[in-house]
Amino acid sequence: MQPNFDLLRRVPLVLGIASALHFANAESAEYSATLQRTSHGVVHVTANDFRGIGFGVGYAYATDNHCLLAHRVAQVNGRLSEQLGADADIETPLGGTRTALESDRYHLGWFDINAIRDGFNAGGEEVRHLAEGYAAGVNRHLSETPHGLNCQVEFSRDLTVDDVYRMWVATTDLPSFELLSSYLPDTHPGNTSALANLSNYATAGLATPDDTPIGSNAWAFGRDATQSGGGLHFYNPHFPWQGINRLYMIHVTVPGRLNVMGAALGGFPIPLAGFTERLAWGLTVSAATRFTIAELKLKAGNPLTYLVDGAEESIVRETISIPVKGEANPRQVPFYRAPTGPVINAPAFFLNWSAAKAYAVQDVNQHNTRMVEQALRVAMANDVNELRDSLETVQGNPWSYITASDVNGDVLFADISAMPDVDAARIESCKVSFLSDALRGAGVFLLNGSKSSCRWHGRMQAAQQPLLIRGDYAANSNNNYELPNLNAPLSGYSPMFGAEGQALGLRASLGLRMIEDRLSGIDGRGVAGFNADLIRQIFHQDRNLGAEILVDGIVDDCRANPVGIWNKAPTDLSAVCNALAAWDLRQTVASRGAHVFNGLIVALDEQNALNNLFETAADFNAPLTTPAGYSANASLRQTVRNALARVSQSLDKLGISPDAAWGEVNKVNLSHGSFGLPGGDGAIGVFDVLTNNLAATNFAGWETSLSGVAPQTLFGTSYMHVVALTAQGPVASGLMPYSQASEAGSPWYLDQVPALSGNAWFSFPFSPEAIAADPNLSTMRLSSGTSLAGEVDGDNDVDQADLNLLLAARNQTAGSNDPRDLDKNGVINVLDSRKLAQLCSRPRCVAN
Repeated sequence: MQPNFDLLRRVPLVLGIASALHFANAESAEYSATLQRTSHGVVHVTANDFRGIGFGVGYAYATDNHCLLAHRVAQVNGRLSEQLGADADIETPLGGTRTALESDRYHLGWFDINAIRDGFNAGGEEVRHLAEGYAAGVNRHLSETPHGLNCQVEFSRDLTVDDVYRMWVATTDLPSFELLSSYLPDTHPGNTSALANLSNYATAGLATPDDTPIGSNAWAFGRDATQSGGGLHFYNPHFPWQGINRLYMIHVTVPGRLNVMGAALGGFPIPLAGFTERLAWGLTVSAATRFTIAELKLKAGNPLTYLVDGAEESIVRETISIPVKGEANPRQVPFYRAPTGPVINAPAFFLNWSAAKAYAVQDVNQHNTRMVEQALRVAMANDVNELRDSLETVQGNPWSYITASDVNGDVLFADISAMPDVDAARIESCKVSFLSDALRGAGVFLLNGSKSSCRWHGRMQAAQQPLLIRGDYAANSNNNYELPNLNAPLSGYSPMFGAEGQALGLRASLGLRMIEDRLSGIDGRGVAGFNADLIRQIFHQDRNLGAEILVDGIVDDCRANPVGIWNKAPTDLSAVCNALAAWDLRQTVASRGAHVFNGLIVALDEQNALNNLFETAADFNAPLTTPAGYSANASLRQTVRNALARVSQSLDKLGISPDAAWGEVNKVNLSHGSFGLPGGDGAIGVFDVLTNNLAATNFAGWETSLSGVAPQTLFGTSYMHVVALTAQGPVASGLMPYSQASEAGSPWYLDQVPALSGNAWFSFPFSPEAIAADPNLSTMRLSSGTSLAGEVDGDNDVDQADLNLLLAARNQTAGSNDPRDLDKNGVINVLDSRKLAQLCSRPRCVAN
């Protein structure tokens, strides 16, 4: 068993040695950056080059999220079984779970580091420099934290550029083969003794793009929709509150070349969504499918040979060696691969590897090394037209729509991204029996692998992908590409982008309703058109569209029939019915009775009784007026009354009033108190999505959640910005609800949760003047040189600025080389601050 952190084997820190085997110039590279922190730990990194940007961001992120990063590095290198054991449950980046062994097999079998290096070497040098700097910055942090932070998974060595590349490329595959990786077979049908073990997931539900839990809201407004006539942007992604997909707020500047602020994913050195002086944009997960599955006709008697146009091709069995904690020898795990991609096995969905057929995945995002390049080129664009040009040129966007506004008052919506070159004609001509049509409804495209004409060989051209540029608005809430603007629907694209004519979900419908009502001036908020303050007001209404449509009918029915039955016990519905009647149909912290409706939905969902609740079903052609009404079906209404009886009995048992405030029962429990949470489930029509895993699981989980939940169970609103683009520069505000740091010892650990509870956004300091004026500003000058005792910020003297940085890290664990740990006891504390005060090199310790 390997120790968590083997100091004897650690490569001594030489900042710049990111991967000596593959980057000959990295060893001699110099890294320097100015790292500033403003309120809530927001990171601002300024450097003269892209190596310095990576250096500063890597250092800051590792300082705030050491354990997250250590876990991700082990994960993408296929080393989780080695640290945790083969059967350890691992949370995937999308929120599901699988074993450590399954995770390791996917990452080791699917990703080829040689192909990944080749891809990055073929791209721009700025991206390679970002990776080199990021590795060096993380290693600077590791030199200050040699014993780790008691993480479940720790760093076993310094970070390399290959590690950074692996993290970036693995992220591109999140809604692609990542979704299918749990269906990798353990053997082939020729091994009859092992047929029963073909897949541990043979009876599990088939994961599809529609199952990805990540989502977002993005609104872009132009000159014809804003009261100022300028560009305005709103962004609200819904990501997990734990794991590597926690967002991280950074502002990075290379003078004269790059100046961008926004949200980055863990392990990335630049924002993937955010704003510059002239542009603001957000990403929402696309409904497009990025992979296809080929049905392979096998040669009789040979499950590893199939026929294409009558010619034989082979399925190759590779063996992956995976070290496992507590086991003397590595496990030898198979990985079956056809020339186009890995073979999967899911018998419950007729995708079973039999003596006659096999199924292989082909994924456009395998080894997509262009994602950071794409983000960089977007951030360098001056307007939406240049942004479009970058999308068309790089095609590195792996899985998102992009919705953007510029300072000229133009807006853009696009899904110009990495897409298989598969059009409607190929899908139709390559169908295989009923199965292709059945799976297509789930967003999975099954093609005939016996015909070479059905095999695609590259990315779809940008001209064949959805694009809209206008002067009023573009919006998306994870609906497909068709309705970014109610007055300018898009159509005629490959079915790979999503089926046309599908009715909007409740969250997307509510988004369009709120936009159209504001543009018409009929929402009671004064003159038509948007400004930043109105966007915040509209967002914080926390409307529940499902409730707006259904509750009046439910109340009328339960008052006319005030008894429901659950567990054979007749129950008076008066209290829950009155609570619903008095509810404001919102899910603000102060809204009373919202939990009754939410509990009703969970109870109905557990009984598979959510279908047909509406009298008029949702209609794609009437997104502002459908769905509508509460169903008059007597049997369904009885089911609803019985579910209300279940809710009533539960609340009585728990001692919770039906008219309790939403924030009293929908709250997060922290060490420093409990805080009510606004928002709710997007599936039932809440625009401000914030849910917890307990309530989403089953009715018993909903009951448990009413006493409060841990932050790790939360999912949803994870970053918010409203950006007004003006001639004087961007004016931005927002919030990162789960905060910058996932380490409990950080001063920024969950520090923004109270602001979330109180709808208290803060200004994002973008200009040098705004940064300098921040009351909590700290500055650290990082370089690859050696720091002196007491000299923390890198400006070659010891003063109040150094003392402030030390105090900000008070009670944190220190590394052996940490200049803040002056008494070398392994902890940064008040004793160190006293020693530093004695070392001040400036009169009265006044900062320079």
